[in-house]
Amino acid sequence: MRIELKKIEINERLSDETCCFSADLYINGRNVGIAYNRGNGCPTDYYATTPEGKEQILKAEDYCKTLPPIKSGEHTYEMDLEFYIDNLLNSHVKQQSQKKMQKRFKDHIVIGNDRDVGYRYVNIQTPIEATLKSESGRAYIKTVLETLKEQLESGDQVLNDNIPTNIFKAAGFGENQYLDNDLQLATKARKQSKSIGKKM
Repeated sequence: MRIELKKIEINERLSDETCCFSADLYINGRNVGIAYNRGNGCPTDYYATTPEGKEQILKAEDYCKTLPPIKSGEHTYEMDLEFYIDNLLNSHVKQQSQKKMQKRFKDHIVIGNDRDVGYRYVNIQTPIEATLKSESGRAYIKTVLETLKEQLESGDQVLNDNIPTNIFKAAGFGENQYLDNDLQLATKARKQSKSIGKKM
């Protein structure tokens, strides 16, 4: 059974103890109802918008009860449709957060200890990719990293995937304080050179 949320709308202002959202609930490709949470700590709720939707939701409730429980830390949670919907929403929120963070990599150095929880960032005067093309630009990034290294808290690391490993090492970073991006950068450069070759 395929259960999906579409047209997800999140209201961050009203999100207090839980995420305030509303979304269309789809089962096996059909819009069957609405899922929502008021953001005040109450459980996520859902309802059918048609008689056929009600029937599909009942089947989805039965289906979710057959799924294995989810372990989180020391706790184990039995699966039901409400929990399934919450997991879909959490995945959506994480994806959106990752996209925002990825955009920040262009002209920010991003720091955090969990890519899914939160991060802080420092603005770079010009896009990092362009800055790294010159010796002075690489020296500038190294200087910024040296300053940031002194501000790292326990478990923090630079999350950027667009800064070469040798610059981190030159700035005195330990292996657990940055991501090893060399393979990814080399792959990206290869793709760009192939793309340029095709255009020519």
